[in-house]
Amino acid sequence: MLADLNLRDFAHALADSTPAPGGGSAAAYAGAMAASLCAMVAGLSAQKKGLEPVWEKMAETAKSSTQRAEALTGLVDRDADAYQEVVRAMRLPKDSEEQKAARLLAIQAATILAAEIPLETLDQCRLLASDIAFAARSGMPACRTDALVAARLALAAMDGAWRNVAVNLDGIKDAQVASGLRERAEAAMADIRNRLEPLFAI
Repeated sequence: MLADLNLRDFAHALADSTPAPGGGSAAAYAGAMAASLCAMVAGLSAQKKGLEPVWEKMAETAKSSTQRAEALTGLVDRDADAYQEVVRAMRLPKDSEEQKAARLLAIQAATILAAEIPLETLDQCRLLASDIAFAARSGMPACRTDALVAARLALAAMDGAWRNVAVNLDGIKDAQVASGLRERAEAAMADIRNRLEPLFAI
């Protein structure tokens, strides 16, 4: 599993001349790093003297960020697996009309899945964004840089995940399904940007 690789081996897996893991997995990994950094900032802030009024919420933030990190780490593998599903569907036989019809159905199902997985990355980043914003604004001043790095990583994860959603939308024949996925992605991105981008103006 990709999630079990050390950092160097994961970088080598990305560099390998194979299409997966690719940008979707990298986006999920960036999100996992963002969540882990947020958990660190919140965990340290939850026991810092002078921040007693936010200790309890910081502890909750550390816990929820750790959960986001775990979910995003899982999405590293799930994104690569979704791509492989598309490849398998494309390779199905198409000698008869029945085979052609079955192949088209399989391609559609795999393409929808390939859009839904990075959309889950977006959803996780949306949940994470509020934690990062709180940690950046109310956490230890000495950890503010770490929180801002987490914000940048989350924004990068958002952008990468969106591009992996978008690249699959044109291949989805059901316009209603494609429209629903696009709307969900755009709402998540707007929320993430609204929470994180103002941090860099402080």
